Amino acid sequence: MIKMYKHILLATGGAEHSRIAETRAVALAKLFSARLSLISVARFSLPASTVGVGLDMGMPVSYETNLEELKKSQEDTMQQAVSRCEALGIHPEAYLAVGNAGECIVEKARDLGCDLTIVGSRKMSLLDTVVRGSVSDYVMRHSEMDVLIVH
Repeated sequence: MIKMYKHILLATGGAEHSRIAETRAVALAKLFSARLSLISVARFSLPASTVGVGLDMGMPVSYETNLEELKKSQEDTMQQAVSRCEALGIHPEAYLAVGNAGECIVEKARDLGCDLTIVGSRKMSLLDTVVRGSVSDYVMRHSEMDVLIVH
């Protein structure tokens, strides 16, 4: 028996792997006549010199100057994604979050009552995964609902 999805959350950031996931999310939303919500996360990182090895702690560098700039960039990315979805006949709800990307995605999916979360993933080296972390891995490990990771 095929599981029917009623509400899908797509995490989007504008990168190529996010755009591929977006295409998959629109197709599934159409297939299941599901609601589609989008989330984009404005994520802060500490500079390498602050932590010694460049670990991404998801913390602000300069809250006042970078937050508005980062939010504006993510809002533009989100609006482009919404426009692409609408051109394909899906009218998603859009949400912008600020913080740790994985945590924000999992929390929004839970708050909205989604039954599927879709995230894009790119091939990362072991060093990149250790230093920056993998959003898709975090979502997969912490989510309470189905997760589709699109490569």
